[in-house]
Amino acid sequence: MTTPGPNERFDLLVREEGVLPLPEPLAVALRLQSGELVSMERWPGTLYLETLTAFLGALEETLNPGRQWSEAVTIFLARTLSVVEGDGLELAIPPALFSLQPGDRVVLQVIYRGRFPELYLYPGDLTGLYRELEMEFNR
Repeated sequence: MTTPGPNERFDLLVREEGVLPLPEPLAVALRLQSGELVSMERWPGTLYLETLTAFLGALEETLNPGRQWSEAVTIFLARTLSVVEGDGLELAIPPALFSLQPGDRVVLQVIYRGRFPELYLYPGDLTGLYRELEMEFNR
């Protein structure tokens, strides 16, 4: 199985409230297994997701062990956390961060700006997002 490309986009259909279905090619490429810890951070119109495995890999490559590691891990753990379930193919998302209702279409974007993936979740229909960002911009 190949790693998702530098700008891979997965169009997904939500089947269960609050549960993000993870596409099998992504789960295989990122070696997601049940129990993988994922941190989440809400950004305007999107949800940023980071797996513990990718985080630790990036940390190991960029920082020497010590105080900086401790500070970086504290930031990771301070975000909202969830765990991959169901053979690595599902991720529970708290509704306060990003509402997922059965029938919703969402996009999971995978971007590689280096060796490790950045994951972004956003609505499949961007009409509401445009309105939200316009309101934010005009404040």
